Amino acid sequence: MLFSSILLIHLWLGMGHDIVGLLYEPAGLLHLTSYLFVAFLTGYFADRRDQERHELRWEKNEQKEQYRELLQAYNACMDTKDALYRQIVNSDDSIGRIYNIIRRLDSVDVEQVFDQAASVTAEILNVHDIAIYGLRFEQWSLSQQNLLSVTMRLIASSLGRARQFESEAEERRYIAGTNILQAEAFKSVLQGMLQRSQRQAQADTDTGVYLLHLVRDTYTDAELDAKLASCLHAGDFVGVMNGGVAVLLAEANADTADIVARRLTAAGLHVERQEKVAA
Repeated sequence: MLFSSILLIHLWLGMGHDIVGLLYEPAGLLHLTSYLFVAFLTGYFADRRDQERHELRWEKNEQKEQYRELLQAYNACMDTKDALYRQIVNSDDSIGRIYNIIRRLDSVDVEQVFDQAASVTAEILNVHDIAIYGLRFEQWSLSQQNLLSVTMRLIASSLGRARQFESEAEERRYIAGTNILQAEAFKSVLQGMLQRSQRQAQADTDTGVYLLHLVRDTYTDAELDAKLASCLHAGDFVGVMNGGVAVLLAEANADTADIVARRLTAAGLHVERQEKVAA
C-alpha cells in the first residue's frame, strides 16, 4: 500500500499537482482509499492465517506431548506385564510349574507315573535323586510344602487313573494268564527305564538298564512264566521283544546281570545274550 501510494503521489506531482490538491481530488483520494482498504483486508487475512498456523502448531505440539505420555504409560504397562509374566512362569509354585507337573504325570503307564513322580519330587526338593524314608516338613519353606502337597495329590490321581487303565487293559498288556508283557507294553516300560537311567547316569555310571534275551525252547507261556517268577524280583520285567522273550533289569550292573543269568540257567532257561541298553 505504501509503495503504491508513493508511485501515485510521484505521478500526481509529475502532472503539475501538489500534495494538498491531491487531498481534494476525488480520483486521487479514491485511489488512496482503495489502496488503504486492500492493505487492511490483506493484512487482516494474513494475520488470521498466521494465527491459524500458530494454533495448529500449538495443537500439534500438544498432541505430540499427549502421544509421548501415552507411549510412556503403554511401555510402563508392558514392562509390568512382562515382569508379572516372568514372575508367574518362573515361580517354583506357579501355574506353569503345576501344569508342567500335570503334563509329566499324564500317563496311563504305572511305571511311567512312578518314574515321573520321583523325578518331579526330586526337582521340588532341589536334589539329583530321591529316596525318602522320613520327612521333616518344618525344614522346608511354605512354598515347597504347598507345592509338594499339590504334587502328591496329582501323583495319587495319576496312579489311580493308571491302575484303572491297567486293570481294564490287562488282557492287551500281558500275555493271557502270565506276567509276560506284550511287545508294545514292554517297549514302553523299556523307554521309561532308559529315561530314568539317563537322569541317574551322572550320579552312578556303573548302573544301567540290562536286557537278558532268552531262548524259549519248548516251554509254553505259562511254563516260562512260572520259571521266571522264581528267578526275578518285583522290580524286574519280562516281555516280548523282537519275536522272543527278554528280561529287563532296571538299575542293575554287570555283576547283577551275571547273577540273574546264572539264576535263570539254574532254573532250566538258556540266556542267549545279555546287553546294557543305552538311552
